[in-house]
Amino acid sequence: MPSAAPQYPEFHGKVAVVTGAARGMGACFAQGLAAQGVHVVAGDIDEQGLKAGAAAFSGAGGGSVTPVGMDVSVPEEHSRVAVGARDQFGRLDYWINNAGVLSGAPVLDITPEQVQATYAVNAAGVLHGCQAAARAFSPGPGAIINMASVTALRPRPGRGAYSMSKAAVDHITRILAVELGGTGLRINAIAPGLIATEMTRQLREDPAAMGQVLKRVPLGRIGEPEDVMDVALFLLSDSARFITGATIVVDGGESQFA
Repeated sequence: MPSAAPQYPEFHGKVAVVTGAARGMGACFAQGLAAQGVHVVAGDIDEQGLKAGAAAFSGAGGGSVTPVGMDVSVPEEHSRVAVGARDQFGRLDYWINNAGVLSGAPVLDITPEQVQATYAVNAAGVLHGCQAAARAFSPGPGAIINMASVTALRPRPGRGAYSMSKAAVDHITRILAVELGGTGLRINAIAPGLIATEMTRQLREDPAAMGQVLKRVPLGRIGEPEDVMDVALFLLSDSARFITGATIVVDGGESQFA
């Protein structure tokens, strides 16, 4: 994690839930928040992987990471985790809907099962997470981050179900920001481009494919998890107190190309 990462004193002692936290961006979010003094409840369907990571993240910066088994495709799971976090720590302040699945197929070959499985996690899972968080948040301002994708803005062939589900995340973010703004709750989204996580490992190990990708990235490199994490920390912080309903693209400029 970059030593120059911004520090936000207002995070100390706050409580956050991060879904999909066993690896990739979710693990980075959990680690980054704990380093800022946040008590993180880390949810994931992979409980074994989650527990291994949580032990390494806790303690730095005064925060902690508590692993919790969680299937985001089940609406009731969000409420269970939200209420459990609030009961354990006495408050709940932040929520990051990070869990996601990547499905691939040409648009005419997308099956009903693919649509259902992808939307259950990537779209409905985000909606139910927002609902549970909004109901369980402590009095006063709270903040939610939903993970969208640059593919919601610039569709990629063979990623139809995934792209559509992430476009839904963008709109879920906007409508909830409008409806819940009066409560002081802020809801924003992040749309990453190609980030160096396990989900993108196969692509990154293909030199020819990577060469084509980098031609479309003005900054000339793929993103690191910390590039996204720093944006997330900002959006949760008081520095973003007048930002809601926004989707922040973190892709090195790739989305400027059709």
